[in-house]
Amino acid sequence: MTSTSPGTERARRRPTSTRGRSGTPGYRDFTEGEEELREFLAARVWSSLEGPRALFDRAVVWLVNNRVLLPGVTTLARMVAPVRQEENDRLHAALYEAVPYDLRTEMVRLLEVPEKKRVSELERLRLGPMRVSGRAMELALDRAREVRGPGAGAVDAGRVTAARMTGLARYGLTSKAPTLKRLEVTRQTATLLATVRHLETATVDDALDLLHTLMATKLLAKAERRRDVFARDGNRWGDPRVKLLAGEKWTAAEPKVLTALGLESEPAGHLAELASALHAAYVQAAAGLPGNTALEVVAGRLKLAKLGKAEEPKLMPPFRQLVNGMLPKVDFPARCVTPTPTTSQTTARPSNGGALRGLITSTSVRVVAVVIRIRCTGPGRAFLELVQRQ
Repeated sequence: MTSTSPGTERARRRPTSTRGRSGTPGYRDFTEGEEELREFLAARVWSSLEGPRALFDRAVVWLVNNRVLLPGVTTLARMVAPVRQEENDRLHAALYEAVPYDLRTEMVRLLEVPEKKRVSELERLRLGPMRVSGRAMELALDRAREVRGPGAGAVDAGRVTAARMTGLARYGLTSKAPTLKRLEVTRQTATLLATVRHLETATVDDALDLLHTLMATKLLAKAERRRDVFARDGNRWGDPRVKLLAGEKWTAAEPKVLTALGLESEPAGHLAELASALHAAYVQAAAGLPGNTALEVVAGRLKLAKLGKAEEPKLMPPFRQLVNGMLPKVDFPARCVTPTPTTSQTTARPSNGGALRGLITSTSVRVVAVVIRIRCTGPGRAFLELVQRQ
C-alpha cells in the first residue's frame, strides 16, 4: 500500500484544465500573457469610459484573440479591479499636478453656497438661459465670461483623452456640491477641472443658440449650414478639426491610444481592410437590387415602398389566452363601492386613482357600473352604452 502526501493528493484531484497548460498547442499560459493584458487594460482605462464589467469582457476577448489560456473568473476579476483603480488614480493625479494652486482654490470655491442663496456657484453656472430676450442674452454673455474667468481652459490636459474628460465633466455636472466636496482631493480637482472646461464651451454654445434664436439672418444661416462660420471655444458651434490631436500631443497620446484600439502606428493596412469590407458591402447590396421589389431608383435616388401592416405572430393568440387565464378575477362592485358609516348612502371609489367620487344610493347598481365604466373607458362610451340599454 502506497501513501501519498496531502499536497500530492490535492494536485491529483485538481481539474484537468489547470494541469499541463504549458503543453497546450498554440496557447500560452496566463502568466506569460498577464503583463501584456495589464498594459491593454490600463490603456483602455486611460482612453475610454468602460466600467468594470466592460473591462472584464474586454479582457476575455483579448485573451481569446491572443491565444492565452483563460484563468478563473475570480482571478481575472481581481486583476481588472486594481488595474482600473490604479489607472484612474494616475489620471486624477496627472490632472491635479497640471492645475495651478490658485486655480485649484478658485474651483473649490465654486462648491460653496453664497449667503442668502440656495444653491452653490457651480450649480448656478450649470443652468443655461431660461428665456429668449435681450436681458437673457446679456445674462448668457455674463455667464460665459464668468466661467472663463478662472482660466481652466489654459490648463494643459492634452495627456488625458477627450472621452475621459467628458466622463469627469458629466459626473461633475450631475452631482451635488456636497458630493463633490467629499471626493478625494486629486479626483475632486480633476472633476472640477473637466466640469469647468466643459462649461466654458457650453456657455458659448448657449449664448450663440440664444443669439440665433433672437436674430438669425439668412446669410448667417447659410454659412452655418456650409460650416463656414465657427465659434471659438464652442462645442456645437466650434470647428471639430481643432479637437484633433497633432504634433507633441498626439506623440504623447499615441502609444496608449493605439494599444487601447489594438491598431498599428501605420494605418495603411487597417485602411485597406476597411476599404475592402466596404467594397464587399456595396457589391452585395448592388447584387440584391434587381430582385428587391420594395426598392427602386428614381432620378438617381432610392425610393422605398411603404411598409405594410405587420401580421400578428401565430403564437400571439394562444399566448394572450394563457395570460388572460392567469389574471385574477376581481369583483369590481365589491371593491369600488363601500358603505359610508355616517350616511345611508354608498360612495363609489375607483380602484385606480380615486379621483372620481360620487355619492349614490345603494339601489343604484347600474349607476355604479357606469361610474366604473367612465373611469376605465371614458365618459362618452359609457354614456352611449347606458342610453342603448335604456
